[in-house]
Amino acid sequence: MIWRSFIVYIFAAVSLFAARTSNFFSDGDKFILMGDSITHGGNCTQNLMLFYATRFPDINIDFINAGISGGTAKELFDRIDKDVVSRNPNVVSLMMGMNDVGRSYYPASPSDGNEKKRERAISSYENYVIKCLDAVSKSRIVLFTPSIYDETIEGCEKKNHVGVNMALGRCGEFIKKIAPEYNAKVVDLWTCMNEVNSALQKDNPKDTIVGKDRVHPGDLGGFVMAYEFIRTLEEPSPVSELELDAASGKVSKAENCKVSDLSFKNGISFSLLEDSLPFPMKKSVVKSSKYVDFLDKFNREILRIKNLPKGEYSFEIDGEKVGEFRAEDFEKGVNVSELASAPQCVQAHKVWNLCAKLREVYSRYRNIKLVEFKIIPDCPNISDKSVAVEWAKKAIEKDSKSSRKMHPHFLNLTKRYISDVYKEGKVRAEVESLKKKIYSEANPKNHVYRIVKK
Repeated sequence: MIWRSFIVYIFAAVSLFAARTSNFFSDGDKFILMGDSITHGGNCTQNLMLFYATRFPDINIDFINAGISGGTAKELFDRIDKDVVSRNPNVVSLMMGMNDVGRSYYPASPSDGNEKKRERAISSYENYVIKCLDAVSKSRIVLFTPSIYDETIEGCEKKNHVGVNMALGRCGEFIKKIAPEYNAKVVDLWTCMNEVNSALQKDNPKDTIVGKDRVHPGDLGGFVMAYEFIRTLEEPSPVSELELDAASGKVSKAENCKVSDLSFKNGISFSLLEDSLPFPMKKSVVKSSKYVDFLDKFNREILRIKNLPKGEYSFEIDGEKVGEFRAEDFEKGVNVSELASAPQCVQAHKVWNLCAKLREVYSRYRNIKLVEFKIIPDCPNISDKSVAVEWAKKAIEKDSKSSRKMHPHFLNLTKRYISDVYKEGKVRAEVESLKKKIYSEANPKNHVYRIVKK
């Protein structure tokens, strides 16, 4: 009996202090996100890293951006060995399609001769997606269906290539079809984003979850993309949930948190250490709550107090007032993640700022890689920066004499490459430094709560 009791005690202790676990990722996972400009820009990736760092601070996931603006599935395959496979990822994701479908081939017209081009474009997409997946088949795979092309926004001056969004839908159906062959998870962005965009435009026909260029997701779009990823992977929902019973003076429930020094003298006070921080909802994504259930599904940081005498109460954390609530509010449960001045929310916003900085720095690094993979892919010795710079200069000179001009964005990046490439080591070091700071800042802290009747 003593031995059995000892085993039960050890099991309880391990359970009490065990770190929160993801349903998909493990500590030390190297996750490479392959894609085009939508990945390169890092909006979705920023939100994913923010969620996983704040929700699972003890699970260090290395998020690696491998997007290249303007990229196609063929171009991804051309660089996949150097840019992805050589890094030995154990998790990869793929999202392509926006540049593969050939937006200039739309809208459709029987007489424009583009019908065959459109079909060849989708066929090429399918062939090269398979080649890319074969190349990374040793890794666990997450497949994104393409994000949307907004054909329905009103008042947009950007030319509307009607038919592109349905072509992206075809790409998405192909992704769903082949996913079982690679035991891949499918994150259906195309369906989710269409539904949210449609609901958004019912409220405001001039609004969109992608940019005014009809292509690149803004803050809201990037957040919705991350939400669909988290939802699909069925990650644990609550931040924490604490229930106290004022009648018995005891803790009824403590999920993902540890309570100490509980007292019901002169109000209610206790110390609380949570396993996670809440996800910080910036103003630009707050309106998402009307269209996706992120707050209820994944950002519930609930403090519930049963049998509290009727009246109004002041709610303080670490000596600072964060709100006033009625006994009925505490009976239902107060979601602390919605209290912007709560110290854990302030801390989470600091993590957001670090993730935003990482996104910006990573984009600078990917700009260097864009030139190397897209503009000067035949450079014989890319590791020799002086040789790479000479090739970049030749590409600029060639463009000045050509009737087929480089896209202005790519030309600008090639010009900047001449100096930026010498800063590559510094940029990479800053990326790694920021990743460490993010996980350091995401560690929850102990807070003192006090609820006093007014």
